[in-house]
Amino acid sequence: MLDKLKAKLAPKSYRTPCLCGCESTVPKTIAAHQKLLSKRANVNSLGLARAAARLTGTPRLVPTKHSSHRKPQESTNPPEDYPPEDPMEVDNPQANGYDLAGPSTLAHLDPLTRVWTDRAGRREREDEDLVSEPNSPVASEDEDETGDDEDLDHEEPDFTSDDEGPPAHIEIPAGEQITADFQLHAAKAGMFVIVTIFRWPCTIRVLILCSAQEQLDPDDLDAICAFNYHITKSTTRDAFESLRHAFPTQVQNVKSLYETQRRIAELSGLKPEYSDCCVKICCCFTGSYENMDRCPFPDCREPRYDSSGKPRMRFQHLPVGPRLKALFLNEDIIKLLDYRTTRTPGEHPDSISDVFDGKLYRDLCKTFVHVDGQTFDHKYFQDRHDIALGLSLDGFPIFNKRNLSAWPVILINFSLPPDIRTHLVHLLCYGVIPSPKAVKDMDSFLYPLHRELEQLAKGITSLDLRSKEMFLLRAFLLLVFGDMPAIAKVMRMKGHNGFCPCRFCEIHGVRYPAGSVYYVPLARFDGQDSYDAKALKKRTHERFLNQAEEVITAETNADEDRLSMTYGIKGIPLLSLIATLVLPLSFPFDFMHLIFENLVPNLVAHYTGNFKGLDAGVEEYIIPARIWSEICAIASASGDTIPSQFGARVPNLEKDRSHMTAEAWSFWVLYIAPIVLRNRFTKPRYYAHFMKLVCLIHLCLSYDMRANDIDTIRTGFQEWVVEYEK
Repeated sequence: MLDKLKAKLAPKSYRTPCLCGCESTVPKTIAAHQKLLSKRANVNSLGLARAAARLTGTPRLVPTKHSSHRKPQESTNPPEDYPPEDPMEVDNPQANGYDLAGPSTLAHLDPLTRVWTDRAGRREREDEDLVSEPNSPVASEDEDETGDDEDLDHEEPDFTSDDEGPPAHIEIPAGEQITADFQLHAAKAGMFVIVTIFRWPCTIRVLILCSAQEQLDPDDLDAICAFNYHITKSTTRDAFESLRHAFPTQVQNVKSLYETQRRIAELSGLKPEYSDCCVKICCCFTGSYENMDRCPFPDCREPRYDSSGKPRMRFQHLPVGPRLKALFLNEDIIKLLDYRTTRTPGEHPDSISDVFDGKLYRDLCKTFVHVDGQTFDHKYFQDRHDIALGLSLDGFPIFNKRNLSAWPVILINFSLPPDIRTHLVHLLCYGVIPSPKAVKDMDSFLYPLHRELEQLAKGITSLDLRSKEMFLLRAFLLLVFGDMPAIAKVMRMKGHNGFCPCRFCEIHGVRYPAGSVYYVPLARFDGQDSYDAKALKKRTHERFLNQAEEVITAETNADEDRLSMTYGIKGIPLLSLIATLVLPLSFPFDFMHLIFENLVPNLVAHYTGNFKGLDAGVEEYIIPARIWSEICAIASASGDTIPSQFGARVPNLEKDRSHMTAEAWSFWVLYIAPIVLRNRFTKPRYYAHFMKLVCLIHLCLSYDMRANDIDTIRTGFQEWVVEYEK
């Protein structure tokens, strides 16, 4: 007993967890992971030129900034003094493996494209020309309005080879031939190593070249482990810096966060690009705004540069091409990317279980690639290496403050299996559009991505490590989705509070008497004809672009405002220039935002009598406050007996409704509400109407559905809305 008491009182010694991110404290596990990490991190930061020189005997080497990677005869020289710089700074786009330079891709396109490029000139009109007509309601519709480079020559080592070059059917530009030949040599020599670096909100898979005889410098290995720890554990800068002082002997090789980030940038070779933007985030100085010195919007007009001639604000974005190329340098990832070509269709011919079963994808597979006014002799997704992408846009408040928001631009790789494609490790974050105000021209921030997607559609030279062959990697954008304000900006529409708010049909709204917001009921009582939910006039790609061109080519500002209000369109979307996108079918509604963050919360507000100050009228669907308090308490207490595998615990709706997330709303409406709302309404038809919605949501969330299920969903929601209005 005394020994046990002494053991309890004895100071505990904690082992430092594994730095790979698994948090294990088992010595054998830590040793195995460190060995694996060391094996994967056999790097040579001298890059392509030095590795090529090793293979061919070419004596010319490219100098490096890191002292541990200099030749022995140079090690005694004093280190070069490099001025402080952004550790993630980029020199030029060509360093990423493909060229985004050259003449503007928009100047010589079709008339709609040229109209878009002239948009900046229209922003320069005098203030008096921008005043709307008297008594015009247009100003209230915009729901959140308030809120070519020169080619650089690469110094490549000259070398020749007796081995075969890339396959003859791959057309590789002359400027990339040396790189392609070397990559093929390197693949046969087993010189490729992948180092995975986690960095929110994406994972950077880094291509690093090494020889079997060279090992990673211990300082570099420490930098990789420290940076991985910093990213995976989301440590602050102060916490990371304090770590070195708290454990001076254990982590003596860890440098400051700035030095660590700079070294990781050198090792990875993946560096961001920068575009100047308005200090108030109105727009980015790209495309038609490229040569402007001030913000083009009359209510801003902030200067682009400060007194010293430096940009006041810059938008940072990571190129997509190098990251897609790195995927094919990992055999495990290559197997996952085979999903698109090897997936098994459903049990029935009309089964739909993924985006590849949809009409948009099937039609593209029969269409020849069309980019920049040129039609190629290959079809979309013809090659097994072709990658399907989806673009996600969703603004979110920073630190829960509505006046500070950011807009992540995220690409989703549809070529990966559905159960992993949305995992954090597989997301491709292109950039984050910062605060402090809402973006006024989203197209200007997406312009660099549009240029890169055009290049990816043509193809960039890449290496398949599994087959050790060169190929042209192509990627095509299939879908664009996000919350309604973000998609309204991307599609250049008025938004969900406009007179013609829907992006799929041309239904017109009715203004709420006490405000400036428009509502779109099917039934009309003001002398207008009611709408039939099954016969709404739908938008088409051609009609959308024709209306957009009619708006921006109007002779006067008053005509432009009138047409914009009638059509709900403010201009031609930049993404409409991408041939794989069809308006509006390629911009579907996001189910999470539409159902779990809008419809269900608004329905609960109706049930509790808190929907925008409206009462129940002649109906009796409002649940008394006492009963509603009891329902919320029961729902919250149910978390005591529900396993956490089903999701996060649902908070008390009455007391902590602000803590409800889309996941919580989903679990509440699908599994809790059907029980706690039973026999709580004054009339059974209210509960039956609610349960019909629950059944439709369950059907929408099915992993596999057939064509008749889609018809059931379509007609089911049409009938549900009609009953809701009654």
